[in-house]
Amino acid sequence: MIKRATCITWAKWFEKHEGVRISDVTIRNRLKVARKIGAEGRDRMRHVLDKSYFSEADVREVCADLLESGLVQVSPDGFVDIDLIRHRTISALVRLLGISQPTIKFRIKSSGLKPVCGKGRSGRPCNLYSELEVRKLCANLLEPNLIVVDSGGLAMVEGVCHGTIPALARLLGVSIKVIKFRILSSGIKAIHGKDSMGHPGELYPEPAVRELCADRLNPGLIQIGDDGFVEIGGIRHGTKESFARRFKISASTIALRLASSGLVSVKGRNVTGNLVDLFPEPEIRKLCDDLLNPELVRFIPSSFIEINGINHGTIKMFSLMLGISRATIKSRLGISGTKPVCGRDSHGNLCDLYPEPAVREACKDLLRRKKK
Repeated sequence: MIKRATCITWAKWFEKHEGVRISDVTIRNRLKVARKIGAEGRDRMRHVLDKSYFSEADVREVCADLLESGLVQVSPDGFVDIDLIRHRTISALVRLLGISQPTIKFRIKSSGLKPVCGKGRSGRPCNLYSELEVRKLCANLLEPNLIVVDSGGLAMVEGVCHGTIPALARLLGVSIKVIKFRILSSGIKAIHGKDSMGHPGELYPEPAVRELCADRLNPGLIQIGDDGFVEIGGIRHGTKESFARRFKISASTIALRLASSGLVSVKGRNVTGNLVDLFPEPEIRKLCDDLLNPELVRFIPSSFIEINGINHGTIKMFSLMLGISRATIKSRLGISGTKPVCGRDSHGNLCDLYPEPAVREACKDLLRRKKK
């Protein structure tokens, strides 16, 4: 008779009879990967457990490496000595060295350092790395004089404020992208440092970065609010994007009309420090007067709308629905003299809407052929 049990029972059995700790989660995951199928059974409460009972042979097969007596058992602190060299798990190395886990993982992977397989307290397999080799890989982050920045990403170095690019962006109110580009173009030298979590980073002198971004720090530039608007001489001004959100017209439509109008913008600065073009609201209203008509029919793109009980849609939608090319439908509607209803989609684009009966009448011969 084949002995079968659940993963939890096998985990307890191995610990009691063989002194090997393997978690039930590890057993279950390995059986799943190996595509081992269990048998149906009932627990002590008579509950049916579908395909939850596995044979001893299957469990021993998938956990053969963990059941080997020679497998290294890791201490509760995550280390073990192998040939007089201390090996640790990555979590233990993070705690010991004060360097972030992503940094250690990246440097180990880049170097090709091979791990030693071991078992943790729960019996799960884990990778162990030579502490000596990892210290070599992270030598620059373990220097005693390495600068550690504060929670804001800043540090004083020889009386000069230095900071990471994100920290300087917050301090100066200039976007990260602008600072990165200007530092790259100027060739300012960085010094190495790390944050309190052990992440390495480049630190740049604040006075030099301030000088590079002097034009963005011009106090005379108009600062707009979070909503993208500001009053200048009693007239509301805003960016294309802010007007697009306010009027529910696409920013590309507004930009196209502004380009053709030749309207001159006022320079301003947004909350992230980027230069923006500001336009007066009255002029935007004039340019988009037809789109702001309250009587204009509004509809969702790629859908039909009912007007006076009749289904209306764009030529594109009828083309998809009827399987007739857009050019053919447009040509036949033009010949029949069908007048469209002007509408605006949710993106602020003007569209011609045609009644479905008129479209079907104009293309009735093509629709009859399709039926045949």
